[in-house]
Amino acid sequence: MKMTVMNDPPKLIEHIKTGDLLWQQRHPGGACVVIEVIETPQRFPELQHDYCWDDDDFPILRVLHPTEGVIEDPSYYYTPIQVAINQGWFDSEGEKDDS
Repeated sequence: MKMTVMNDPPKLIEHIKTGDLLWQQRHPGGACVVIEVIETPQRFPELQHDYCWDDDDFPILRVLHPTEGVIEDPSYYYTPIQVAINQGWFDSEGEKDDS
């Protein structure tokens, strides 16, 4: 896998909404569809007892990943799909470019 240095790394995504297509920037990587954006634990009582999330992790994204299925992740692991295409992380056929 070829390592590239980005002059302007992507910023945290603003205005994430259900249905957005994002690129997962952690292993295993890949295109994901946003199912739900979890802004704060107070709005989602089932997360109040989930001690793995820190205040800095929000918003949490519930996404559909092609191999991991439905998962929840901090939004800082994701970038717009267009950035992934422009950087060559995602080729024109929709496959991950491992070269």
